[in-house]
Amino acid sequence: MSENKKSIDSLFEALMNAQLPTIKTSVGKYTFGVVNSAQNGKRLSISKALAQHLGVDTFVYAMPSAEERKLVLGKELPFTNAVELKLSGEGKKLCYNAHIVELLTDMFSLDFSTHVSMTVSNIVLDVKNGVPVAVVNFP
Repeated sequence: MSENKKSIDSLFEALMNAQLPTIKTSVGKYTFGVVNSAQNGKRLSISKALAQHLGVDTFVYAMPSAEERKLVLGKELPFTNAVELKLSGEGKKLCYNAHIVELLTDMFSLDFSTHVSMTVSNIVLDVKNGVPVAVVNFP
């Protein structure tokens, strides 16, 4: 029997009764992404953790503020002109909507000249009128 075979056999034998420490996972990071690409499409993404906090599955409402450079997201929003965005995906949610990507790009002067995507993690969570909301702060 070759040395490699003995080594592998010993490893497998040792691993048969090995105990691994329990790995604790925590809720992921709250992020909001924007992809603005002629070749790869225009879409928004909401991290799994943020989608869970908001309680959204198939749609989310959004209302931007150009002056504040903020985007408010929620399953319900009290604003008359809030936009309903259709979501897809399990876990992380995606919104394929070129118009909203272009609106946010123009409204917040987002620069996609050297890259096609950006991720924002400066997000403040709150509850308004019993509804969880997120305020995404654009740089």
